[in-house]
Amino acid sequence: MLTETCPQNWTPYGTRCFKFVSTARSWSKSESHCVAMGGNLASVHSIAEYHFIQELLRKRTQGTPGTWIGGNDAAQEGLWIWSDGSKFNYTKWYRGEPNNYDGKEHCIVMNWAGVFKKTTK
Repeated sequence: MLTETCPQNWTPYGTRCFKFVSTARSWSKSESHCVAMGGNLASVHSIAEYHFIQELLRKRTQGTPGTWIGGNDAAQEGLWIWSDGSKFNYTKWYRGEPNNYDGKEHCIVMNWAGVFKKTTK
């Protein structure tokens, strides 16, 4: 969501607003939920954004294994895009990722430790 003033219960960072939603959903349903709120799943473009999102997750998840972010290669294997249409110019993949395990991993989960892991929708 791009705005100068963030809605209530959203966290500002730079020119963007972030909201952690704890409801368990598939990646596609999570993205649809974000679009309905006027945004997208988070995209990450720098080490500073990465650390901001990592800290937001640490505060909000209390150790939950992972949270969807907007990266996916569903349209073409190995061609990563952000769901908000921005350039895919930063990653922090977990060791051995992306590996497309069993040919079914097309989305990214980020955990409070901050690493990206490719996983299924």
